[in-house]
Amino acid sequence: MPTESMQLAKGTIVCRPTDWVDIVRFIALNYVAHAFTTVTRPGERLPIVLYRSFMAIFCPFTGFNDAMVKILTCSALGKRWLGDDGKGARELKKAFFAGALCTLAVAQVAEGRIRVKGPQELLNGVEYWQSIEQCESLRIHGANDVLGWDAPHGPGLYRLLPVLLPGSDFSARLSVTHAAAGQDAADVPPLELAVTSGGAAAAIAIAQIGFAVYGLYTVRASQLERFGYAAYVFTVVPFALMSVLNLVALMAVPKYPAAYMVRYGELDGGRQWTFPADSGLTAEDVNAMMPGAIASFSAPQSPPRIKHSGPTSPDNIPAMMMGSLITLGIVPFIVILCLTRFDAQQSTATERAWTMTWLASGPLCAIIHEAQQYHFRDVVRKDKASRSISQLLRAIVRFMVRHTIPIIIPGIGGYYAVISMLRRDEACIKV
Repeated sequence: MPTESMQLAKGTIVCRPTDWVDIVRFIALNYVAHAFTTVTRPGERLPIVLYRSFMAIFCPFTGFNDAMVKILTCSALGKRWLGDDGKGARELKKAFFAGALCTLAVAQVAEGRIRVKGPQELLNGVEYWQSIEQCESLRIHGANDVLGWDAPHGPGLYRLLPVLLPGSDFSARLSVTHAAAGQDAADVPPLELAVTSGGAAAAIAIAQIGFAVYGLYTVRASQLERFGYAAYVFTVVPFALMSVLNLVALMAVPKYPAAYMVRYGELDGGRQWTFPADSGLTAEDVNAMMPGAIASFSAPQSPPRIKHSGPTSPDNIPAMMMGSLITLGIVPFIVILCLTRFDAQQSTATERAWTMTWLASGPLCAIIHEAQQYHFRDVVRKDKASRSISQLLRAIVRFMVRHTIPIIIPGIGGYYAVISMLRRDEACIKV
């Protein structure tokens, strides 16, 4: 390395062996920063946010589903599927399609399973087995932790459900307003809901994307000649791609610090909301359990006809999302092919095995995480808030050991390979 007494020509590249500061900086800026860009759902509790952020460090595509739902909801559904109910509908419309509106549904227990009737089923009498994410793990504005679970009919017979089911065309038939009964919605002033700024997460996403792009653009030939297709710079690509998706989602839909309750409204044509016969409940009874409700929802007798076509129609959304996830998983390998032609160079077999496994397992890890995170929400759901902190921590540790560690093994191995290569590489600057 040149000494201080030597004068270097402008533009000369000076290199030195990497130290632990370089390694920590690289990991923090490229991987850990990604955890702060993840898209959260309205009112998500701290343990769930921390869990999702932790998973994002090892599996960059774990937030894919939430980001895509927000983007598709905003672009394909938001302005087209909910009519304007006057000045007071603007904020409700945003909250509606952000998934920030919940209602209390009455459930039945049959054969050891919970049968739930949500708002859409109450209209047409069709029941469905509980298979959707509930609002019970969220912070609910104006509701305490024992909202409906201490009601006379016993625990387990009430479920908080999102008013909007993603991809359901029932949203075309739903009208939400905070106007009082008999009040003209046009005369109601706009409703202002608390919105959390996503500016910090967006700034971190932009910085991480810029750092990753700069790293790929300036990748030195020596790194590719030394490590070939296992070069650690390629492991940054999935994180950068997911940060781009998160950035778009953050700009598309507002962030809400809590979810909001919505009561059952009046139906036209003499229709009535129908609840399980053995409950003996009416809409008024259920509404009384939601004193903090900010609005009511209803449905017209003759819902508007929505013509579904194109890739964003509800029938095509699952296939489109799966195809998009697989495409994102393939992009890193295309970059590797273009820059290295999959030449191994001097990388070890262990480094190649771990980096390729980490990259290839990204989409699969996202799919498994999407199924497992519902179980984690059940671990921390608010009707179990009477547990002590130590009991909650033990439950979380058991879940992590049984379900989380197995799917982050490729990520752990990937970090081992990245650190191994960084320690053998050089840090260079241009003078």
